Amino acid sequence: GTLEIGTVNEPFEQQARITMHGHPKSTELPTFGSKVIACYECTLELHGKPQVSWTSLSATALAGDTDILVEEPVDWPAGSKIVIATTDFESPRSSHSEVATVSSVSANGRRIFLSDIGVCSNYTNSGIPLNCKRSSSLTYTHVGETRTFDGVEVAFRAEVGLLTRNIAIIGDHDARLCPLADTAEDGVTKLSCNQFGAQLFFHSPGHESLSVRLSNVEVRNGGQAFRLGRYAIHWHMIGNVRESF
Repeated sequence: GTLEIGTVNEPFEQQARITMHGHPKSTELPTFGSKVIACYECTLELHGKPQVSWTSLSATALAGDTDILVEEPVDWPAGSKIVIATTDFESPRSSHSEVATVSSVSANGRRIFLSDIGVCSNYTNSGIPLNCKRSSSLTYTHVGETRTFDGVEVAFRAEVGLLTRNIAIIGDHDARLCPLADTAEDGVTKLSCNQFGAQLFFHSPGHESLSVRLSNVEVRNGGQAFRLGRYAIHWHMIGNVRESF
C-alpha cells in the first residue's frame, strides 16, 4: 500500500495532523505493536513545507529580552514553536533551554519576535518536566558571540531550533488512563503518563523491500518506553534501504 502527503518535488504546504490513540494494553499487531503507522512492503511519502530546521544566535539574548537575532534568515510562520538552547547550565534533571512561540519574523528573516516563552527548571528521572513557568520574555541569558584563544576564534552561540512542522504525527496522551496529563515545555503537548506515544515502524524482509521517505515532518509525543525497539521512527531489520530517508 501507499500513504502519501506531499512528494520530494511537490511538498505539502497545508496542515496535516495524524493523531494515534492507544495505551499499553491495546491490541497489538505482530511485530509492529500498537499506536503505530506500520509499513510492510509499502511506500510512505511524507514531505512537509521546507524550512530552515535550526540556526544559531548572531548576538547574545539577555534575560528579559522579547526577541532574538539569528545567523541564518528564516521564514518561520507565526505560531511556530522554537527552542533556544541553554548556554549556561544543563543536566539530566535540569535545563535552562527555553521554548517560545514565534510572534513574527522581521523582513530580513534575522530577528524573531517571541511570546509565550516556557522554561522547565527541573525534570523527573523519566524526563517529565517540573516547575515550568511561562513568561512574555526570556528567563535566562543565551550567549551568541565569538571569543579568541591563542589566535583562534571560537564561536559560543546558542542553537535555535524549529520544533513544529506543518505535517505532524501525534501520539495522544492516553486520555482514559492519564486524565491529569503533564504538559511538555511547549505548553501545548500533553504527555502520556505511561510514556506510551506514537511510533512509525517500517519492516519487511529483503533489501529495498519498502520505501519510506520523510522530510519536514514533526513527531510529537512519540516512542514507547520500557519496550524494546519502540522508537518514534524505526526501520527494523530490512537490509539495505538506499531509497529511503
